[in-house]
Parts: sequence; structure tokens; C-alpha cells
Amino acid sequence: MALLLGACSISPPGEDRQGIRLKASASAVLSAIVKYREVNGRVPSKLEDLVPSFLAGLPAKPQLVYQPMSGLLMFDYSATWVIGRANCTASVYEQNWRCHGYL
Repeated sequence: MALLLGACSISPPGEDRQGIRLKASASAVLSAIVKYREVNGRVPSKLEDLVPSFLAGLPAKPQLVYQPMSGLLMFDYSATWVIGRANCTASVYEQNWRCHGYL
């Protein structure tokens, strides 16, 4: 019985396979924003400003939402094995992902 229950454990939002993969992709963009800020003394006004000098291209997934005024980069996703969505947010000033969600 314990073996069966262990197989049903749910990873926290952002720590499942899909969340880890999406955070890695989004982290490349986050790093490019930080480099842009170091060079230009400000964050870019839009993500497209990073291409091609700081990033070869923007990732197709995850679909990123960028708020330059607050310095936040965000994405959300639906895990296939749980009901609900997860939302992950990172600040260009702290560079740590915080994920929450699921129902």
C-alpha cells in the first residue's frame, strides 16, 4: 500500500518535469534581461529588445509575460496529471522562480 501511495505523490508547482523544463527555458530569457540591464543600465522595454544581441531568439514555450515596470517575468502552464494551472514568476532583480497553483 505504501508503495502505491508513493507513486501518487504530487510535485509542487514548478517542480514537476514540465515545470522544471519550462523554468529552464524561461531562465535563459531571465539571464538575458539581467545582461541587458548590466550593459544598458535599465531593463528592456520588451522581450524582443533582447534579440539578437543578448538572446538568439525567444522560446516558443513557455509563453512569457514580461512586466518591465516591475521587473517581473511570468509564465503559466497546465500539468497533464493534475487539475489546475501553475504560475511561475521571477524578478529580474532576484532571479528566483516562485511557482504556485493547481486546484
